[in-house]
Amino acid sequence: MKTWLAKFRVSTALDSGQSSQPRAAIISSGNQEVRSFAASLQTLDRRLRFECPSAVEPAGLHVAIMRAVGRVSARERPAIAPWVMRWLPASGIALVTVVGLWWHFSQPVVEVPPPVAPMAVVVELEPTVPQLASAAVLAPLSQELEFLKRDFQVAVRFLASSVP
Repeated sequence: MKTWLAKFRVSTALDSGQSSQPRAAIISSGNQEVRSFAASLQTLDRRLRFECPSAVEPAGLHVAIMRAVGRVSARERPAIAPWVMRWLPASGIALVTVVGLWWHFSQPVVEVPPPVAPMAVVVELEPTVPQLASAAVLAPLSQELEFLKRDFQVAVRFLASSVP
């Protein structure tokens, strides 16, 4: 733990730009590991500060990287067996056929009865049909009117008998 703390002090001293503090941190710790770490860190710091990296990248670098990425992704992609590709359309057609046959035979059979009379007979109505239709529609109302008349007559009789 002490060596980690000493290494941290050396690193922060180099980051701050003060060259006297790393030497003081090295002198204060008598550990050879800390001294070698400080030396390698100072060497790296000098190289990064004073050496100018080459700013010219090779022209084919991007193409080479993309080609390598493509090869890796091609290796990761599982290959589909050729027999699967041959049987895929056949199995699709078989599935559609089975579903179609099931749907066709699962529909209920509806038999339409033949017409009893020709269409001309249905269109030509007898003259009494409108009268019968109006009587059928008004029958419940006329029945209610009869019930109302009867209730009214009962109420009149009751009132007439209660008056002296």
